[in-house]
Amino acid sequence: MKQKYWVFALCCGILLLGIFVISSGCGTSTNSSAVSQSAGALQGDWAGVYTEEANGTQLNLKVSIVHKEGSKDFNGTVFINGDQYQVAGYLENNTIQMSFTNDLSTITSNGSHAAGRINGTFKRSTSGSAKMTGAAVTTSGTINIIKFIDIPASVQMGPWLLYSQDNSANQCNMTIRIGSKSSHNPTATVTATDALTGKTYGPSPMVKQGDHEYDSYDVYFVDILQGTISGLPSNKLFTYQIAIKDSKYGTTYVNASFRTPPSWADIQSGAVTSQIFFSYGDNRRNVLETADSLPVVEENIVNSAYSNLLATDPNTQTFIAHNGDGSTLGQNIEIAAGCVVGWKNEWLKSSNDTSDSKGHNLRYHTWLRASLPTFMSAGNHEGKASIAETGFKRGSFGLYGKLMAGIYNGSDSNVTLMDGSDAYDSFTYMTDYGGIRLIVLNTYNCYTSADAGTILAKIKTWINSAYPGGPIILLMHPSLYGSSTAEIGAYWSNVTKLRADLQPLINNKNNVIVISGHVHETARTVQQGVHYYVLGTGGAPDMSGSSDDLESMLNFSSGIKNPLANQFLDYAYGKFSVDYKTRKITADIIDAHTGSDQVVDTITWGY
Repeated sequence: MKQKYWVFALCCGILLLGIFVISSGCGTSTNSSAVSQSAGALQGDWAGVYTEEANGTQLNLKVSIVHKEGSKDFNGTVFINGDQYQVAGYLENNTIQMSFTNDLSTITSNGSHAAGRINGTFKRSTSGSAKMTGAAVTTSGTINIIKFIDIPASVQMGPWLLYSQDNSANQCNMTIRIGSKSSHNPTATVTATDALTGKTYGPSPMVKQGDHEYDSYDVYFVDILQGTISGLPSNKLFTYQIAIKDSKYGTTYVNASFRTPPSWADIQSGAVTSQIFFSYGDNRRNVLETADSLPVVEENIVNSAYSNLLATDPNTQTFIAHNGDGSTLGQNIEIAAGCVVGWKNEWLKSSNDTSDSKGHNLRYHTWLRASLPTFMSAGNHEGKASIAETGFKRGSFGLYGKLMAGIYNGSDSNVTLMDGSDAYDSFTYMTDYGGIRLIVLNTYNCYTSADAGTILAKIKTWINSAYPGGPIILLMHPSLYGSSTAEIGAYWSNVTKLRADLQPLINNKNNVIVISGHVHETARTVQQGVHYYVLGTGGAPDMSGSSDDLESMLNFSSGIKNPLANQFLDYAYGKFSVDYKTRKITADIIDAHTGSDQVVDTITWGY
């Protein structure tokens, strides 16, 4: 098993600190070390990396810890690249000491525990017969592990984060959603805790959202509960706890975490000098398509993107710009025609499963939705009710709007909405995440003759209005230079019209990045100083050799090829880094096909 699989599980774990909140109460400041200790904060499954100092070699760890409530002492087991060790140690005042032992090696480690994360140094002594080295040695290095999120039976979907908005008061809001079974009459609250100071915010009630548009395929009826925590300081790591009460399970808890973005003031003062975000799309899964017989890499992407980064640097817990097609049949919430098709079983799946029928660790997927807010554009599959459907009527994005875009309903002054709540269902909006401006466009049932002028005027304002001056991301599903398939049909005229109208506004603005998907390949081009990316490689069927793929590649001048297989990447994601100090943007395309986390294409430019 590749190291990255376990490493990203790392990420799954930032979530643990929410457990601190269980015993902390709500709305008051608490001592985080005392809370973590009394709550048995290490209890559960962890994963991460073990890095040897001399040569930088990283080995993957899979750890299971038993830590009783109120006790300093803990024990358990750990696997390091398949070798099993016994774990023993203690936690006191957020300081942790532990040892791993077996017949061939002894590892002693000192470190710290906070926010569901253990960071420490180690010394390892091995015998001459040790499989890990083949010789008697003493080495040193670091250990970084993060805890998995645990999902109670009361949660049917999520949790998922939709929104983190910076505002002029240097504070942020975060909105969290979960889905719970309607027949159990669920209620819930959410509380956030500053991972450093222990100060709590909330509890905030989670309010049931409007009725869903169920169809004949729906099996499970799910209430979507939404809560917003307001007034959070910028650029801070928070744990959060959702307390769910229902008629079947009583009161149960979900513990997770998020990081608020830096404020404009943070960036302008130089207190924050960089930001990172990630992007991909087209990760839908459908058992009738070849994608599900391949190593569907929704989990690989998550693993590769965040494992090492989050283990060693919590600042990389930022946001995802998703270019659409997160669900196979976006008008279904459950199962249709024997397929895994709906929001509940794909994008918003909740799972404690370490492996599904295809061997994917679904806990990675659950962790990502709960830990990073996702901004998603409307893809063609978001409007589908059946696999055969190729056209969309106005209003056909109902579940997408309710589940992934409904928060942008114009009620929050920090979000500038186009007209997502009116008859056009445009779901076109702008928001700032720190110094990054994100403009999300729906190019299907909007930008028609009825609304193009109004939308274009708003886009022009968003592009030209003042903000800290980082990149402007235009996020959409079909590419402006390709993707003219039958699935888009009549809506292709919307895309071509948008391209003609948009280019005069963005040409020669080298801080603009246009990100799209739909074509299940990876490519980039620079046109008139603007960087365009196709990142449709989140796990849907490979489109290499198709006419649609060929059109995209020809229009993009060159595709990004996988140096290992000498073909266009079929599984990859983008990592975008902004350096405010040097005013440079770096875009990396990272191969997720093998979980190697290999950067196969990189470009840096000034803005």
